[in-house]
Amino acid sequence: NFLIHSTSLLLVSAGAQAQLHPSYGNAAALRALFTAPPLAQAGPIDTTVPVGEQPPAPQNTGGGFFGWFTDSSTSSTEAATQEMPQDPPQSANPSTGQPQETGIGAPETANADGRLGDGGSNEVASRGNANDTVGGAGTSLRDLTGRVGIAYTSLPNYFGADEGRNRTELLIDATFGANGFLNNDDGLGFYILSLGALESKISLNTAYGQVFSGKTEGLSALKRYTQLEADLLLQTFELAYELELAIPLSGPDGWTLTGSVAQAGPLGTYGTWNARLGTTYASGDWMESYYGISTDEAAASGLNFYEAGSGLRDVFLEAQADVPVGTIWGLDMGVGTRYLLGDARNAPQVTEAGSKTDYYGHMGIYYRF
Repeated sequence: NFLIHSTSLLLVSAGAQAQLHPSYGNAAALRALFTAPPLAQAGPIDTTVPVGEQPPAPQNTGGGFFGWFTDSSTSSTEAATQEMPQDPPQSANPSTGQPQETGIGAPETANADGRLGDGGSNEVASRGNANDTVGGAGTSLRDLTGRVGIAYTSLPNYFGADEGRNRTELLIDATFGANGFLNNDDGLGFYILSLGALESKISLNTAYGQVFSGKTEGLSALKRYTQLEADLLLQTFELAYELELAIPLSGPDGWTLTGSVAQAGPLGTYGTWNARLGTTYASGDWMESYYGISTDEAAASGLNFYEAGSGLRDVFLEAQADVPVGTIWGLDMGVGTRYLLGDARNAPQVTEAGSKTDYYGHMGIYYRF
């Protein structure tokens, strides 16, 4: 479930969700990538300001713990040898020709999260920094940047299953235009609001359905379905918070709301890591669509009739690592676990034919472009 629950939903990342994202799906999750180190200086700097002149404006050396709100279109190696723009950076608006501000507080391009996920469900969070690029005023649909690859994923047949499915899926994490993105965790969408550390986005995504076999074979399985997702993101210096509302356009009725907190950091000198902890609330209609068992299904499967109500569906924990191999290739891997709560945990397909705890993960290789 945690791979490509975005329009191409791929994943297989840790972060898989492992979108680790509620764990498969919301994953939820971290856009970690550090920006350029401070510029090296060859010798002492003369800070004397000639009479009648104003001191130079301080330079923006980039930074930002997660890379969500930093304008770092150059790599860290390039940034270390190039002069950084002054604060605030300015660029021409392609439609008006007037200068406009970019960077923190200005509209930015989504830093695509390559978390293999499942849309509104929990997935391994693989929110790695695919292209280290946020911002991009003056870009167009032709300015597609990011990464693409393949990943091997493992996820349960449904939330609460004790059997799983393994598959190879497309891994994609790309940005385009000024605010567009396409990735496994969130699908195809756009950032619609940027107010300092607060951002919001909307996207069209796909989520994995159910696979029933053995004791659950008589149940009616949900197929992969499409859903509309709206996210609110808040970043502090050390943590990132996300609230995601998912409304199915096909498949189950109702809606789910997932809240998570994530942290990211350097993986020594080898790459970056991120981890996410969260929980998902599901409406009564969604729970009944996913876990309810009708009298006909009970007769066909031998499981008891069951009606599910609204409430917390699960808590999840996901972790993901992004390890570059050279300048254009890299490895993306993730793992996740989810523990069911409430009526989801008490459903017959979980208590009699499944498990209250799910595990999932992925490993993939990607090419940066």
